[in-house]
Amino acid sequence: MSVRSYLPGSGRRVRVCAAALIAACALALASLSVLFDPEWYPGGWQACVARLAAGLNAGLAPARDLPGVADVRVLGAVGVVQLDREVDVPAATAAAVQAGVWLRPFRDLIYTMPPYLTSDSDLALICRGVLAAVQSLEAGQA
Repeated sequence: MSVRSYLPGSGRRVRVCAAALIAACALALASLSVLFDPEWYPGGWQACVARLAAGLNAGLAPARDLPGVADVRVLGAVGVVQLDREVDVPAATAAAVQAGVWLRPFRDLIYTMPPYLTSDSDLALICRGVLAAVQSLEAGQA
């Protein structure tokens, strides 16, 4: 059995297998059930986000005093260090990997979006990786 549907914005009709739609809905429901399952997120996912935000604020705060840093901000579970120039991506990535984390900086941003399940010790490691990336850029300018 298939369902006829339009591709958004294209005006073209395509056949979509009903089984694929059912599987997609089942996957979405499973994702939502994990999000609200107290075994995965004790205290709820909002408590996990608040814990991550506090850890990011504390862990990234030292970046505020580093040369070349324009801004440090945290919104929920997203931590960002904005530089006053473009990031040297290979140098920043190498420094982060040396510190034990993988980051993908772009433009003038070195950022992280850790999963809600990230432990406090892993979050501290991630923050040290961000700081190492920022410091490596300043070392390269010297």
